[in-house]
Amino acid sequence: MAIQTINGATSSDAITLLGTEAADTFKVAATTASFDAIGYSAGDTFNIASDANVATVKAGDGDDTVNFDASASNAFVNGNSGSDELNFDETVAISTIYGGINNDEITVDGAIDDSRIRGDEGDDTFDFNSTVDDSFLNGNQGDDTFTIDGNVTGSSVFGGVAEDVMTLGGIVTTSKVRGDNGNDDMNVTGSISAGTLVNGNQGTDDIDVTGEVKGGTVRGGEGDDAVTLADLLKDGNTFGDAGDDNMQLEEGNRSTANGGLGADTIAFSAATNETTILGDGETGGGADSIDIAAATKTLVKGEEGDDEIDINGNLSKTTINGNAGDDDIGITQALTIDVSTTYGGAGDDSIYSGATDTTITTSTIRSDEGDDTIDLQLDASTNSLINGNAGDDSIEINEGTALSSGMTVSGGEGNDSITFINASNVVSVYTVNGNGGDDVITLDGGTNDANFNVLAGKGDDTVAIGAANEAGNASIFASEGDDVITGTDAALGTLVFNDDSLVDDDDAFSLSSTDIQNLATGTSLKVADGIFDTVDFSTLSKDFSVEADNAANTVTGGTGDDTINGSTAADYMTGGTGTDVYIQDEGDSVASAEVDAADDEQAAVDADVVGGAFWTMTTVDVITDFAETDVVDGVYGANAPAVLAAITTFGAATDDTAYVTYGVWAPTTVGETPGKFTAVGAYNATNAKDALIVYTTAADAAGVEGSTSNVIFDDLAAAFDNDNFV
Repeated sequence: MAIQTINGATSSDAITLLGTEAADTFKVAATTASFDAIGYSAGDTFNIASDANVATVKAGDGDDTVNFDASASNAFVNGNSGSDELNFDETVAISTIYGGINNDEITVDGAIDDSRIRGDEGDDTFDFNSTVDDSFLNGNQGDDTFTIDGNVTGSSVFGGVAEDVMTLGGIVTTSKVRGDNGNDDMNVTGSISAGTLVNGNQGTDDIDVTGEVKGGTVRGGEGDDAVTLADLLKDGNTFGDAGDDNMQLEEGNRSTANGGLGADTIAFSAATNETTILGDGETGGGADSIDIAAATKTLVKGEEGDDEIDINGNLSKTTINGNAGDDDIGITQALTIDVSTTYGGAGDDSIYSGATDTTITTSTIRSDEGDDTIDLQLDASTNSLINGNAGDDSIEINEGTALSSGMTVSGGEGNDSITFINASNVVSVYTVNGNGGDDVITLDGGTNDANFNVLAGKGDDTVAIGAANEAGNASIFASEGDDVITGTDAALGTLVFNDDSLVDDDDAFSLSSTDIQNLATGTSLKVADGIFDTVDFSTLSKDFSVEADNAANTVTGGTGDDTINGSTAADYMTGGTGTDVYIQDEGDSVASAEVDAADDEQAAVDADVVGGAFWTMTTVDVITDFAETDVVDGVYGANAPAVLAAITTFGAATDDTAYVTYGVWAPTTVGETPGKFTAVGAYNATNAKDALIVYTTAADAAGVEGSTSNVIFDDLAAAFDNDNFV
């Protein structure tokens, strides 16, 4: 068709151009105020030079080309059928543009303002080279491609049905960018600001944001999505939503990352300042993997499912919670864990640290319900709690050589295993509590001072002290159940039975280098091979017998009628308030204090030295609280020495009785030291008969008088003279 030129009479005239079945060319001059150009069936060309306030272009059927050389305002452009090209060199404002059926190309070089642009059916291409404000852009059906170079403000950009590619290069503010259905590829090379939502929606989407996200939200939507935020996520949120999502995040600050339903992977280079990382949504479900390089003031939750949480940097004021499921929580590269909490949650969890130079300060690691494993490689710890909680847990602490103080390890309920390896920290103090269940506690320290306080707890417990702990000290607090304690020379310090109600008559305890089996009324306890320095029954009322080992020990009885055998070393023995018997073996020395003021006439010392004299000894046993019907009884072999070293603080009640069975000897003046005895303390003339010394043979008494060894009465409440003894 030939080109026709139609001119209106005035600038207000409306011109309508109608094409034919042939390929028509429409030209609208710059002076045209408004027009309608309508193509027909062939491939038409529309060249619009007018800044028309009202314009309508309907390309019709065929592969049409529409060129707006001037701005389009209040325009309606529809490519209709065919693969059309719609080009706009200037601003598009208050306009509606449809690509129509088939694969269309829509290009706008100027700004887009308050307009609607839609690709409709087909694989459409949108190329917008300037800003988009208050507009609606929709690829609709087909595999569409969007490229927006300028900022997007207050607008909606939807890919529509099928697999779309969307690239936004500017700042996106208070806008919605959505892939809709299909496997979409969404790239924001600029930044995302407050009020903006980028959503892959349904399908397996790939969302990549290289700029900062400040106050906006990025969602993968349903499907197995990949979300990558290469810069700061601040005051914003990112969600994987349903599906097995992969979220790679650079840094979070006051933000939330939520994998949603499905088995998600979340990786954070750093999380700070009230950031929340959730593996799943509120309803849970999915084995999630969360990897964080470092975290400060952060909450990490795996939610339901068998989750894997890895921390590859320092933790500060951070909470990690695996929640339900069999979780694996690894603190693999952390140098410091400060004021932080790690919970395994319900399920059979594994919590471990792999960096040997890790320091834990004022932190809690707790596995919660389930049969859990806690394995920590540490350099030092301060004021921290490790708790297996409910279930049959295994806890292993392998610690280095730095200064430590105040770690508490609790197995919780269940049959737990607690092991310390190389706990060689200088001046370190550990409290180990087996709690309920049949627990196995193994303490293997190092060459420095690793000091343990062990509370075996209820149940039939086993406590083993290794030889490597020889430089430290272990205090064992036994409780209900038949406990077994093993150790090596110089490994243990104190054994304490701290609750009388926990020691039943039917219980069986005994103490040697290998076990505890008998501690019931009338049974015996033996401390052998240098295991314990101190055995304490001061809170118990049962009657029992204690035999010390060949090292220097401290043995404290309870309120029952106890028998304490100090053996051959320099022991310190306290019998308690009952009718106690103290037995001296070869080389022992015994001292006692604080006889009951009303009953001390029954106090006695029986040095039954068979066939030998007292020798000068360098080891001295000390008995505090020698009172009431307490007895010191020594049974020795031929020529075996024994020294009564000190009896302190005798009572001052009237009618006290003291005597020696064979031979009479005593100092005549307070403070006098006549070869054998030394009396030290306040003189009490009214009540002077406070001590009872018994020798069973005349030969023994003679040996005492000629010996150079000393018996020391410390803080004696009465003077000693020849009238004091009968």
